[in-house]
Amino acid sequence: MIKYKAGRWSKELIEAVEITKETEYNVWFKQDRHQKRSSGTNFFDTWKEAHEYLIQKAQEQLDMYRKGAARAAIVLQDTQAYKEADNVQTN
Repeated sequence: MIKYKAGRWSKELIEAVEITKETEYNVWFKQDRHQKRSSGTNFFDTWKEAHEYLIQKAQEQLDMYRKGAARAAIVLQDTQAYKEADNVQTN
């Protein structure tokens, strides 16, 4: 049976693999057991599902970086506007 292995860190983003055994949470290929879902590699029934998963993960990562960049831009703007007199305390 063929499954599609999708990994964001492998040379091939989607690879068709011959599965020898499958349970609810695991698959076996090359005589090794692999989790169907993990942080690095996931197995899908169709190429389309694997592709959609990779697109979703890439979009999530892009959104995270955009939010981080927006926060950094605010910090930069606030820091550039900061004047010495803004923090001077008198007794």
